[in-house]
Amino acid sequence: MALPTTTPTNLADFVLAELGDSDQTIWTQAEILTYVQRTLHDFMTRTLCLWKRYSLSDVAGQSTYVIPAAYNFHQMDRAEWDSWAVNPVPMRQLMAGNGRFETSGQQPLSYLMEGDGIATLRKIGVPTANDAASTASDFALAGLGADGGGLEPWGDPDRITADDDLYATADTSIQTNDLVASNFGLNALGGSIASLVVRLKFTNDTGSPAVVSLVRNAITIAQKSVVGSTDLGTPLAVDLTFTKTDWLVDLTGGDISDPTFAVHVFFTAGVVIFDYVKIQYWTPKFIIEFFAVGDDIAADAAIELPTRYMVHISHGAKSRAYKRDGDGQSLKMAAFWAARYEDGIEMVLRRKERLNRRRIGNIGNDGKVPESYRSRNPGSLPAYFPRVE
Repeated sequence: MALPTTTPTNLADFVLAELGDSDQTIWTQAEILTYVQRTLHDFMTRTLCLWKRYSLSDVAGQSTYVIPAAYNFHQMDRAEWDSWAVNPVPMRQLMAGNGRFETSGQQPLSYLMEGDGIATLRKIGVPTANDAASTASDFALAGLGADGGGLEPWGDPDRITADDDLYATADTSIQTNDLVASNFGLNALGGSIASLVVRLKFTNDTGSPAVVSLVRNAITIAQKSVVGSTDLGTPLAVDLTFTKTDWLVDLTGGDISDPTFAVHVFFTAGVVIFDYVKIQYWTPKFIIEFFAVGDDIAADAAIELPTRYMVHISHGAKSRAYKRDGDGQSLKMAAFWAARYEDGIEMVLRRKERLNRRRIGNIGNDGKVPESYRSRNPGSLPAYFPRVE
């Protein structure tokens, strides 16, 4: 049986076939999925093979920043501020040099991750200004009814499923109740998305709301509802603003251009006119790069690791399956597959060690430049890391 390349369900079916139990007489698929999850967590924490890069936007006067749980943070790799390397500094050294480091304001060129709580980063010194934000109306994405410049109307291929090419009007008597805006074709911007505004006009004399959802990879990441005007002759114009606190992950221009990203408007009665979608984005200065443990697996969602690592995960899952009490237990086979799994861990670590030598380059004056300035350029990534934006 060929090694699967897609989802945890496929990997579990592969492991069951390797165990000779495809009919699930001894082990169930749900049980194997549990072993896959545990193995993935162990593999990622021991190899530090999942690398992510996100922004922690500066807020004037705010020193501590909680890294959102959605980031699946495990261990810091490095940080930068305005393309300068930001170094970790122990609390004892900070206290010895400046007893007021918790409140002193300046450029945050060092950080501390102790004493403030789990996954909490303290910027040293405290930012004195917010990150700059764009003017939202300058970045209308699509819709003929939009104000501002740079508009891209719904066109060919259609940017929205509707019965009216002009304003994407849908009447429930003749059209499905779910309008879908996607394929925005937005070029990458110089920062993370701060807000996304959906403007629509909604008339409905039944009192039933319209539900507007942001969907990514078939998963709803944010949702808001609105009640329309009861005067069918006077549509109610509404701006629904979604912010980073609604979707809890960093979104970039590339994410919104991805075909899997869509804005859904679902309604059970009335008429919706979908005017436009526009964005506002931050130009972040403070960036963190870190190792993550990945999301809890879902049966039909892709695993956040390269396909070449799946063979190691299958070895770990088989070892756990053979180890458990009851029918099918074989401690000898458990030890065999555990050894194969450990070999896989060592192989990944050796590859990382070999490629890590490429991260450092000497520049000028026989390499006497500080280490922080000789690290890889901001945003560059070792070849062995499966980058996840």
